[in-house]
Amino acid sequence: MPDLRQFPIRRPELHTSPERDIEEILEVLRSSKEPMWIFDTQTLAFLEVNEPARRRYGYTGEQFLKMTILDIRPVKDVAHILGDELRDRKHSADGEIWRHKTCSGNIFKVKITSHEVVFMGRIAEIVTAELVDPQSSEDSGV
Repeated sequence: MPDLRQFPIRRPELHTSPERDIEEILEVLRSSKEPMWIFDTQTLAFLEVNEPARRRYGYTGEQFLKMTILDIRPVKDVAHILGDELRDRKHSADGEIWRHKTCSGNIFKVKITSHEVVFMGRIAEIVTAELVDPQSSEDSGV
């Protein structure tokens, strides 16, 4: 799993070399074998998604870029996610377990590791979603 801590927490006022930083971030995203994405912390919209994420979740890159991180969560979990985002605004995670869902509605657990970055002028999070137990996919009715 990529070490996201290599990217220091960025604030726009401290951001000095956006082209280099974006290329480094994209290289980590592209080279990872684990599903990864970058999302805007204000809008929760996906900004970039790697190929392993597209395969696991069943969406095309274009579909992902029209979605938010709420769209890959079971409906029952959305209120909790919004509360967590609005309350904490911490923009980093290290091993948190969340439920996600595929395009077809299958629900599974992932371990989330994320880190705040500045991406294309936006405060964002780069996220890795490691499958917790591939054998225990939950029914989509949960």
